[in-house]
Amino acid sequence: MAETAKPTQLRPQTAEAFDAYIHKAEAATEQALHAGGPFLWFDLSSERTQQVQKGQVVVQCSAGRAPVEVPSGLIHDWTGAAWICGTTVEDTLALIQDYDNHKNIDKPEVIASRLISHHDNDFQIYLRLLKKKIITVVLDTDHEVHYRSLDPLRWVCRSYTTRIADNPSHTRTSSEESRSCLTMN
Repeated sequence: MAETAKPTQLRPQTAEAFDAYIHKAEAATEQALHAGGPFLWFDLSSERTQQVQKGQVVVQCSAGRAPVEVPSGLIHDWTGAAWICGTTVEDTLALIQDYDNHKNIDKPEVIASRLISHHDNDFQIYLRLLKKKIITVVLDTDHEVHYRSLDPLRWVCRSYTTRIADNPSHTRTSSEESRSCLTMN
């Protein structure tokens, strides 16, 4: 019989540190949105702007060079940018809000996707993610996604992961992965 995905509860001090980090990060983002400076993150650096305009995807750890350490955990907070030519804001929003189709759009990392609910600019979604590093892991994840229009050409999107569970029926053990790697060599 296949095992079902089991969520793990964060320790209270880990959850408190995460909540404090998110509160501070969101306050800084809101302040930046209303400060009158550049709207796009990559426009804060001429080097990043040039990279993005040349078609490169630019990604940076928001906290500097490494994840933020908190009691019994790490916070991975990333910011990224990509230039999409020849489309409109409406078409871009339609594509990224087509959550039932992310399994086809975001292959091979997203292997299943489903819109759970949708009301105005708020979405609840499910994604099954395939992560391959040293071992292969399949994660069942739930997300709350909120979109906000600042004006007709500028939108802000915040996605909150509300559940991450290892799916053991799809996850290979390290010994299975090692055998697979040895076979491939």
